Amino acid sequence: MKVEDQLSLILSKLDEQSKGISEGNRRITDVHASIEDLKAAKDDFERWRPQVDTKVADLTDCVDSLCHQIDELKSTTASPAAPPVFSDAVFVFTKTPAPTHQGASSSQAAFGPCGHGVAHCHRRVGSGVGVTLEPPPVKGEPPTPPISPHGHASHHFNSCCGHHNFSHNLPQLDFPKFNGSNPKLWIKQCESYFDLYYITPENWVKLGTINFTGTAACWMQTIELNLRHCPGDILCHNHTPFEVLYGHSPRHFGIDPDQDCIVPELDKWLLQRQTVNELLHQQLLRAQQRQKNQADKHRTERQFEVGDKVWLKLQPYAQASVTSRTCHMLSYRYFGPYEVEAKVGTVAYKLKLPPQSSIHPVFHVSLLKKGEMSQYESKPPKEALRPKGPGSPTLESLAQTGKRRTIQAQLRLENYLKFYKAIRKAYPDIQIISNCDGSSQPLHHPADLYDVHIYSNASYVFQMKSMFDRTSRKGPKVFVSEYAVNELKDAGNGSLLASLAEAAFLIGVEKNSDIVQMASYAPLFVNNNQPGWKWIPDAIVFNSWQQYGTPSYWMQTFFCESSGAEFHPVKITSRYSDSLAASAITWRDTDISFLRVKIVNFGPHAVNLTIRAHQLRAAVDARGSRVTVLTSSDVKHENSFRNPHNVVPVTRGLPNAGEGLARSLLVYFIRLSSGGVRTCGRDVK
Repeated sequence: MKVEDQLSLILSKLDEQSKGISEGNRRITDVHASIEDLKAAKDDFERWRPQVDTKVADLTDCVDSLCHQIDELKSTTASPAAPPVFSDAVFVFTKTPAPTHQGASSSQAAFGPCGHGVAHCHRRVGSGVGVTLEPPPVKGEPPTPPISPHGHASHHFNSCCGHHNFSHNLPQLDFPKFNGSNPKLWIKQCESYFDLYYITPENWVKLGTINFTGTAACWMQTIELNLRHCPGDILCHNHTPFEVLYGHSPRHFGIDPDQDCIVPELDKWLLQRQTVNELLHQQLLRAQQRQKNQADKHRTERQFEVGDKVWLKLQPYAQASVTSRTCHMLSYRYFGPYEVEAKVGTVAYKLKLPPQSSIHPVFHVSLLKKGEMSQYESKPPKEALRPKGPGSPTLESLAQTGKRRTIQAQLRLENYLKFYKAIRKAYPDIQIISNCDGSSQPLHHPADLYDVHIYSNASYVFQMKSMFDRTSRKGPKVFVSEYAVNELKDAGNGSLLASLAEAAFLIGVEKNSDIVQMASYAPLFVNNNQPGWKWIPDAIVFNSWQQYGTPSYWMQTFFCESSGAEFHPVKITSRYSDSLAASAITWRDTDISFLRVKIVNFGPHAVNLTIRAHQLRAAVDARGSRVTVLTSSDVKHENSFRNPHNVVPVTRGLPNAGEGLARSLLVYFIRLSSGGVRTCGRDVK
């Protein structure tokens, strides 16, 4: 090996030893600093330890004296004492933890099951030491005198109270009551109650009568049961109220003043707590970073300048003052466009809202988008409106003569035909519905179905029972997508009158089922907690925990077997036929065929009718026949959360059912008669 290599090896080892010496010196310096800190902590501990010992000794003397007098009173008692009665209890609450008696930790004695300070009142069955329970003072009456124990031990109680600077001047207002359900709220009310009288925290004594109700009553019963079988000496020396109630000692993190404690124990305990806190801090940072990463995925880089027009996205509760709409079911998601007045910070903008708006004009950028014209709002090309030759009408002349609407309709029809052909070619099984009404005149464009809406008063909807009798059977079918009685004077919140008119209309739909392919009541549900969005009427009304069906809902149950059934012609012969509507259907269930006759009496007169069924291939089985009636004493009666079954169908047997049946029709009602016809495999005609 060369000399240079040996010298390099020696120098590297010397450098390593020099670094080790430097590290050792640094560690020695840290050790000296730790020793100085430990000495300072020991001095602090030596200063406050005698004070704690003095307070513990004073309280121990008081407790021993009380226990001694309790034993004397127990020995002098000749007859058994009555068991204690716990209807109320008095607790003493302090701002700082009180010192404990012998054998219990400070956290055990200072804090009760509710998390607040408790001065323990030891009590034995049959003793003369107790607590008088008084109701809270009533307005106009003198305040309740301070509560203190009775008997020979009162001077010990007074000395203990004087040692802790308890005040005996109580406010005259009612002390907050506690039912055991929310201790933290009750503690906050107590603090506000005593802060009202400017009592300083050093002399703050919380003394009040707790009227136990609810779960707190169970606590008192448990304490009373345990105290009945608990000897007084054990109660006074070894158990706290928390242990009497729950049967175990509470968890606490601290140093027991009754045991020897040195500084390393304290340092070890603090080190454990610091380790736990650091671990929690790391976990919280990881969770925060994950949430930030997810939020950054939806972050937008939109920027706006002052004077730009933007669309504003509003929640339903904030839309009322910005725009006025009678129907909120199909309200817009974006409103505006509004002008940007100023930029607030880096991600918010102030908008120029309408004068009547009552919402804050500053919004986050995520609620805004540039106020550009939508692709669905593009204007028609100018070539479509350009004159085709001399004498052709100009755009101004068309606008003056009212023909602009015709040109726009022609443009929309051309777009519709493009969509119709493309959809029909790609998806031949899809049925296309036109929103143009073709019940009165033929459609001028192809479609599989056309849409019809029926909304009016009860009389008009009842007359619509014959709406489709004269509708052409050549062409598209009918889809009654919405029907209901919606005028407030007839509909209310869902009245019997509205259901009668709608039932007659459905009978007409059932009669013309060859042309009417579908029908739906609108709307079906409504949330009663959103009155601004409520549509009158609705089939089912609900809130967060209950629901009910309106008469219109129960009316629709009469038509639940109509789909797929066979309709039979019905002839009504009566002078009140204008206020009557009837239908008859049959359907099959296994080996039984059913005949169902529905009759609606919309008039104010009672009608006697005879129902005759012709050409039945089997006899009517009276045992399986029944009649269902939907009526009420008042045509304006409704259902509600308070009375959900005010207007509901009532079903009973029909023992005299046959091919001829005489029935009396009440005023304003729906009657459904259903009979079972056993056919032995043959159809009912």
